[in-house]
Amino acid sequence: MEIAFAMPDTIGRLEKRLTAELADEAEQWSWCLNSLSRWEDEHLLGNPSPELLAEHKKTVERLLRFGRLISVATGHPDFPGRAVASMVQATKRTLEDNLRIYHGSGMSKEESDRILSKAFPG
Repeated sequence: MEIAFAMPDTIGRLEKRLTAELADEAEQWSWCLNSLSRWEDEHLLGNPSPELLAEHKKTVERLLRFGRLISVATGHPDFPGRAVASMVQATKRTLEDNLRIYHGSGMSKEESDRILSKAFPG
């Protein structure tokens, strides 16, 4: 029995389009770290209110959920964009670190500043 449409061409076009769109979305998601970092510097350094901390945690968790979704596709061995996959993993690690820094073990401000300066030089 023959398939009624040109499967390899159809799948190939769909895969190419989806891969390109996913790479674009992953890059935009990763760029969210810049805005998040500025917001953290403005609102969380020092003695942030419980409301700001809760807002931050909710935002970082949301970014991580989306990152995990992207990671499923970009982490597949057949995903053609290895640079995109690396960027996704690095962004996820940074977001996970942010959760630990601001909502984890209660580290000191000095330790937090040291980690942030390594993660976000300049």
